[in-house]
Amino acid sequence: MVSHKLFDHGILVFVILSCITIAMERPGIDPKSTVLALGLLIGKDNYCSSSWNIVDGFLVILSIADVIISLTSATENSMLGMLKVLRLLRTLRPLRVIKRAPKLKLAVQALMASVKPIGNIVIISCAFFILFGILGVQLFKGKFFYCEGQDTRNITSKADCLSANYLWIRKPYNFDNLPQALMSLFVMYSKDGWVTLMYDGLDAVGVDIQPVRNHNEWILVFFISFMVVSFLLLDMFIGVMVETFQKCQQEQKRRDEVENRLPEGEVLEDQSSTLKAKKVRVLLNTIIKTLSQVGNICLLFTFFFFIYAALGVELFGNLECTEDYPCLGLHRHVNFRHFLIALLTLYQVCTGDNWSGIMKDTLRECRPNDNGCLSYLSWVSPIYFSSFVVMAQFVLVNLVVAAIMQALEDSNEGKDALEAESALLSPGERVKSS
Repeated sequence: MVSHKLFDHGILVFVILSCITIAMERPGIDPKSTVLALGLLIGKDNYCSSSWNIVDGFLVILSIADVIISLTSATENSMLGMLKVLRLLRTLRPLRVIKRAPKLKLAVQALMASVKPIGNIVIISCAFFILFGILGVQLFKGKFFYCEGQDTRNITSKADCLSANYLWIRKPYNFDNLPQALMSLFVMYSKDGWVTLMYDGLDAVGVDIQPVRNHNEWILVFFISFMVVSFLLLDMFIGVMVETFQKCQQEQKRRDEVENRLPEGEVLEDQSSTLKAKKVRVLLNTIIKTLSQVGNICLLFTFFFFIYAALGVELFGNLECTEDYPCLGLHRHVNFRHFLIALLTLYQVCTGDNWSGIMKDTLRECRPNDNGCLSYLSWVSPIYFSSFVVMAQFVLVNLVVAAIMQALEDSNEGKDALEAESALLSPGERVKSS
């Protein structure tokens, strides 16, 4: 039953009904009222006034479109099949819990607030990438090819390679055009596989010429200068994330102080007997706040991994590694065949361990009888992995760093307050409290 085509359509119907129910839910509905909506675009509390409703509506439209296309399209390999991938965006619906978790909402607010300042760094980074990308195309266009065969010691050119019935292969990461150059530079920017790319450039000789070991040592200037500037840009990125998170938390703290302001004129307690306990409490509060805030960001990680794991299974679940289709990163322990192992694979990508090799395997050209290869993977795969690496390695990890730094800063402020409080005590009381 579950393998029948109508079963999937039935599930989509229930997804649609669930989305409709969520859209209608609100405490203020009159049980005797016959009105089911407050307007789509017009009205004070219209449907589109909530961004979460817009997401739900968008997912419903995608699901309906997928049902219609599946029923009317005769060819399963049609580009319209991409709608099946877009339908997976319904996994975004668990993010609705953010609206009901104030502390988690703070992390999301920091993420959203950092978009504008990060945008300025992104513009600088794009200009930097384009500059080095154009330079890389000028230096290495057509030079990242090599001959693959049993004995290539006497092979010096493409003609020799083909005459020996060997394969003249282009390296997956190259500088033959600007998009390819930008993807190669991003791999270097993530610090994964940049040494291999540097050695490929070091060995490059010319167009249709077999690479020669350590051919041009001066070309190292290109790669080393790129890595130096990339470190500077990454530090700027981290600085913006930390500063933005601190501003958001300070604003939240000010709001809490206004809401929880106590009446003035309270009776002061004996400070000398409680000062030591306050110092211990400040330390414990710092640890608790750090774990709490980091836990909220880890929950964001969970939602993020859930979405990308589902997409990964849909996109790369059928890719296989055989003698005819060798893999550089995917194997029986690292793949996207089902959801759980996809999570483990994404965790490896998050740590920066050979994620470029995994992306290489998903970029392979489709060959005859390769049922696991989708024709659109050549442009979907770079978007999938690049966006995941940016969010996982650069954005969310830096949010964790920002949360820890803010907690330490709060701890220092608490210590300063206690020291000031101690200074107000009499000498005898200070000795007693110490």
